[in-house]
Amino acid sequence: MEIPPYGTPCRSIKVRTDKPRYRVDETVEVEVAFTHLLPGCYEAQVLHIHQIRLEIFDPTGRPVQSWSWETDADLYRKVNWRASGAGDYTVKASSWWNGEKRETEDAAHIIIFPRDRPPALTGIRWLSMGAGLAAPSILIGALLTYLLLKHRGGIKR
Repeated sequence: MEIPPYGTPCRSIKVRTDKPRYRVDETVEVEVAFTHLLPGCYEAQVLHIHQIRLEIFDPTGRPVQSWSWETDADLYRKVNWRASGAGDYTVKASSWWNGEKRETEDAAHIIIFPRDRPPALTGIRWLSMGAGLAAPSILIGALLTYLLLKHRGGIKR
């Protein structure tokens, strides 16, 4: 049996949301994935649990909601949450040996927009919106030019 070097991480926890930006009235879907033992790791067969904690913090750093689960194996959970106001929220997931000693931690940030302000347009969305507005404008301009020149006698056949 091989013993991993001291300090080698043997557990993993990941937290993610289904998208990075939401409006206040949208439901945020949060996923937590805890891997009990990574490949090459082992664990003494001592009766214990791993407490998995999920916490959401408001823009000032105060906790606004939390969940916890106990397991002695891998764990995957999805939860839904709604923000009460706009701002940059932090979602943290952590695992704790017997609920006392932190083993792993992961965090994600989400931005909640006010109800009346849509998320900012970026990259491809700006380009597609510009193209969507430009094409009809060019066609309308060309048609108006044609009609004006035709009726003023500017176009001869």
